[in-house]
Formats: sequence, structure tokens, C-alpha cells
Amino acid sequence: MKSPAASLQRPSRLAPVHVVAAEHPLAGQPLRARHVYRRYGRLWLVVVLGDGGVASVAVDDTDVLSAEPVVAAAAGDTLLSVEAPGSGSG
Repeated sequence: MKSPAASLQRPSRLAPVHVVAAEHPLAGQPLRARHVYRRYGRLWLVVVLGDGGVASVAVDDTDVLSAEPVVAAAAGDTLLSVEAPGSGSG
């Protein structure tokens, strides 16, 4: 299984993120994540600010790890079918 850091490495384009920590100065602002790094035992994002500057934000202060994974499939393809326990026809 990939680590959170591995899944965030080298995005093909700037990924949208929001700071969700209420006490953070950038709380609620839409930002673009440029890359991720590990320092002091924590994951950090380098984000592009509205004025074009950059800043580091702890990943834990953003919505990055709470986001639903995105899966793309060709029309008509089934990647996975999931049923809750006890809901099967057998």
C-alpha cells in the first residue's frame, strides 16, 4: 500500500486544497498544492498563494487526506463491486 506521502508526490498539475484548521491564518482559502515533503516527522505541502507566493502548510491542517480517492474508468467498465455483509443474494 502506498504511503500518504507517496500518493502526493509530483502532481501532474497543481492540486486544489483547503486549509481546514480553524486557527490557521489561511483557513478556508482555496490554495494549490505544488509538492509535499516530510520534516520534523510531519508531512507538509508547499502551496501557491493567491498572490503567487508560496508557503508551507502541514498536511494535517488541510483537507488533502480526507478527500475521496478519484478513480477513472472507461465507460462500461466495472472496477469493483461492493456489497454490505448480509446484503448478498446467497
